[in-house]
Amino acid sequence: MGKNVKGFNIGDRVVTNNFYTCGKCFYCRTNRETQCLNLSGILGVLNYNGGFGQFFKIPAKQLFHLPEIIEFTEGAIIADAVVTAVHAIKQARLKPLENVLVMSVGGIGSCIIQICKAYGANVTTVVRSDIKEKRAFEVGSDGVFNSKKIDIASEIKKRFEKGGVDCVFDCVGSEETLKNSLLCCANGGRLIIIGYTQERLQLDPRLVAVHEIEIIGSRCGGRQDTIEAIDFVSKKDWKSVVSDIFPLEKVNDALKFLRDGKALGRIVITY
Repeated sequence: MGKNVKGFNIGDRVVTNNFYTCGKCFYCRTNRETQCLNLSGILGVLNYNGGFGQFFKIPAKQLFHLPEIIEFTEGAIIADAVVTAVHAIKQARLKPLENVLVMSVGGIGSCIIQICKAYGANVTTVVRSDIKEKRAFEVGSDGVFNSKKIDIASEIKKRFEKGGVDCVFDCVGSEETLKNSLLCCANGGRLIIIGYTQERLQLDPRLVAVHEIEIIGSRCGGRQDTIEAIDFVSKKDWKSVVSDIFPLEKVNDALKFLRDGKALGRIVITY
């Protein structure tokens, strides 16, 4: 621990915010640190090693105390899936009683479902397998549609008074999910894009303009989002998003498990 660090002691349980930001620009001052104009890196992703390491070095301003009630395996995903969900819901300007559609029930989707319910929203989830149908209900979804069994857009139009939902959270960002996400938005609805692939996809601007659909991007979350994420996970009714645990020496097996689509939620590496 550095000699000028205050508020922490050696041995404290902590969780990180992974973005190395300047703390001074407009975005840092308005809880949008992931858009920092002077971003120097991201822990384990850009310029700073430590994602799969036993040790890493990080500024104290990016550390937050982890309550004893939260196990380390649960705390590990706060810096990723949970903080991303918290920030995305803020970006969406979600209101109580709004109808929400969540594309996918993986790690982030499972968090979004739970936090949307805490906001008082009605949540429907889109999945692609029977086991994920069950998972979506387990984490609190009010309804679940399997895209391999039904036409999602047609079903949504029939089920909701506005002919669509108020807000769609796309946690995948594939051609199929983005197409369905737009079609499932009610007039004046909001599409929050969280997930993405390396593909560059076409989008129908006429559909967006005519139906006045807002498209909003969302990337991880800032320091205040981290504080709120810790609070959500510490609640007694929070349902774990960790579905699998691998030891560090089997990290490549864990990555293959993820690529093969076998993980129901988040995978955590332990050592």
